[in-house]
Amino acid sequence: MKPTYLTILSAGLLLPATGLADVLSQDSFSAYPVGAELPGQGPTIAGYTGPWVDIDFGAGEPAVSASSLGYTAKAGSTAAYTAGLGDKAGFPSHVGTDNANQVGRVYRLLDTALTVTDTTAGVRYLSFLYQNSNDTALGYQMLDLYNGSTADANRSFTAGITNNGGSTGTQYNFGANEAYTSTGVAADSGVHLFVVKFDLSATAASDTITVWLDPVLGANDPTGGVTVTGKNMHFDRLALSNYDNANGVAWDEIRWGTTFNNVTIDPVFPAIPVFESQPVAYTGEVGDTVTLLASALSSPAATYQWQKSADGVGGWANIGGATANTLELFSSTYADNGYYRVVATNANGSDTSDVVQVDLAYPEPAIITQPVSVSVEEGSNAQISVVASVLGNPTYQWFKDADPISGATSDTLELTNVQEAAEGPYWVRITDDAATADSQPTTTVDSAVATLTVFPQWSGLVSHDPFDTAGGYAAGALASQNPTIAGYVDAWAITNGFGPVSPVVSSGSLAYPNPLYLGSSGGHVSTPADATAINATNAGRVGRLLDPRLVVSDATTGTRYVSWLFRTGLENAAPDPQVYQTLALFNGVLGTDANRDFEAGIAAGDFSTTNFAFRLNNNTGMVGNLGVPSDANVHLFVAKIELSSVAGGDSVTVWIDPALGSGNPSGGVTVTGADLTWDRIALSDYASDSSAWDEIRWGSTFNSVTLNPNPPDDFAAWIGGFNVGSLNGFNDDADGDGIKNGVENVFGTNPSVANQGVTAVAKTGSTVTFQHPQSGSPASDVIAAYKWSTDLGTFHASGAASGGTTVTLTPALNTPSAGSTTVTATITGTQPAKLFLTLEATQP
Repeated sequence: MKPTYLTILSAGLLLPATGLADVLSQDSFSAYPVGAELPGQGPTIAGYTGPWVDIDFGAGEPAVSASSLGYTAKAGSTAAYTAGLGDKAGFPSHVGTDNANQVGRVYRLLDTALTVTDTTAGVRYLSFLYQNSNDTALGYQMLDLYNGSTADANRSFTAGITNNGGSTGTQYNFGANEAYTSTGVAADSGVHLFVVKFDLSATAASDTITVWLDPVLGANDPTGGVTVTGKNMHFDRLALSNYDNANGVAWDEIRWGTTFNNVTIDPVFPAIPVFESQPVAYTGEVGDTVTLLASALSSPAATYQWQKSADGVGGWANIGGATANTLELFSSTYADNGYYRVVATNANGSDTSDVVQVDLAYPEPAIITQPVSVSVEEGSNAQISVVASVLGNPTYQWFKDADPISGATSDTLELTNVQEAAEGPYWVRITDDAATADSQPTTTVDSAVATLTVFPQWSGLVSHDPFDTAGGYAAGALASQNPTIAGYVDAWAITNGFGPVSPVVSSGSLAYPNPLYLGSSGGHVSTPADATAINATNAGRVGRLLDPRLVVSDATTGTRYVSWLFRTGLENAAPDPQVYQTLALFNGVLGTDANRDFEAGIAAGDFSTTNFAFRLNNNTGMVGNLGVPSDANVHLFVAKIELSSVAGGDSVTVWIDPALGSGNPSGGVTVTGADLTWDRIALSDYASDSSAWDEIRWGSTFNSVTLNPNPPDDFAAWIGGFNVGSLNGFNDDADGDGIKNGVENVFGTNPSVANQGVTAVAKTGSTVTFQHPQSGSPASDVIAAYKWSTDLGTFHASGAASGGTTVTLTPALNTPSAGSTTVTATITGTQPAKLFLTLEATQP
């Protein structure tokens, strides 16, 4: 008589009705590719939902290995336990506590047929084969049942080897609600059969669990076993776990059922192959690795032959070499599109799987590196690049806004002698012609937008950050403050992990003794002292973003200078060996030391000296020892940064307390061979004495960052800015245009270049008008006034009367307004025959 078959839980697994109708699930790992890691795989198996999922317990994962675990009947058994269909899941062994190299944990959700809630009642059985390599007695090698997540608190049941909960790792044991019980069987390297009986009640704390290890088979519940009562079972996922100084471990034949026998006695497989899992259609892109997977049950085991058809109806042809239950199409091509099926055959007959379609389209070009925004000086060159991966031959077209750029057809956009008009958004369209070989249209992709910012060439003092309380800093923690200062963006920010205490702004600038260096008035930044290593109470680090003018990229060239005043409190007799008090320039996150490309100050541990020093590229081989022992004095640091677009072509020279007034001084310490990039500045002080900074200046010359940034505004300072040689006196006429230097200052004109002076003289009735240029910032020690005369002998002030005549000139001088000024002379009283007007400049 032929046996009757029925479908169990829509899995496609057909089992005889006789005695096995209550098998709920059988996971023999038969549908998994041999040798592949378990996470990510999700063949359709009754009782499970979705794929296996990795958990953060190490980078190693279980792999499916050929051949099932071979279980030999133990003493007293009346029937052998036959292995499954040819594979098992196993972890390698490892040594060490939880870390990135240990083998880890994976889990898979259970479907509703296997899920247990607080209200589930009745009897469930679970069985599995288990083998431990038994290299060491310690570790965690368990099959686990969790509810909600794989957090330990959600672990409802577990069985295998563990030293958790006071249990010993030298015996096989199990846990229910995190209370562990030994089976009394010593751990070894043999294959063992675990059978678990869950007797479930809807009443709280009324569930009973019995575990047998290698029980007698064939007569339903055997005697013996270890029972625990008063439990609350609830679970919705199953996990395989191996970590914490664990041996290698393997599992196989995970079965769920409603009786002892249907999870311990092998099912009778059909004589003719029947597919328990079907292939799944694949939609993707040319170049993908396509995997089709199917599995058939039969006795004897089936062989496989994959077939392909153009339309899925007829014309089926065998695929050469495709004789496993898995078909893999590596680096797939457009020709792999079509319909697939597999035929499973044994001596008794064959079965054909479902037909599935493989649908592959040509992918868009893949952008590996998007274009990055660039900031450059006016007149310099700029590059914006993209890195893309294509299957065929790529072509490129760059755009500015929506307009294509003529000739810009490579992966790098080259812009030369950029001017302000070049500012704006740039992007590139990448086209791949690979599809044309199959008469398909080309594919394209548009990159992200990169913005080009153009700023004026560096000249003089570019940025001056004096920490002046009058300039927007309030006394208090620096990290919360955000005054507008040229060269900086946004507010100061505390860096996590370097202590919560921010530097504070304190009144009174640092006093530097060199008379040519004038500090600001009103504030400096300081940090309190601390005497321990990095922890929650030490002083910390703050940083601030630089604006594009101060940012340095790989393409930045030229010479830049930065200077600042620095003082260490040096409360200790000598700096702590771990003292760290530096001004640093980072590219990217401040908390990542690898992003630190320049730093200077005291860093005994990093600089290998208690002298003041500096370092480039966070590299101990690029330290410049300034040779000055650290002390409690105020010191001036000046760094000259020479930037090259050639790799390793950047160099830095640092002076401490240099001579001032004549450009680059002699001496200094130079370190070469660097690659410098940065976009933010940081002030760091931890595990150290208190420290203070002031007067952070950026500029294009040594003098611009060291001499007084608030120069005198008198006539001598003004005339000193022009090439007039010895004709620099107030009453000299350096350019010979008849206008004395003092009047040129009032006019705001160049005393070394002739100019017209007074223009547009006109008389209408009793009114005379004329025009002249006027400075918006005349020298502080120059006084100017309009005067009038009728005889060139005596001149009178505006509004004064003489001989019955009064002349009033408007507007009044000494209220500067840059540009061209129209002056009106109004005559009242007696109208003179002649009128002479003059502008007189004097020094008090």
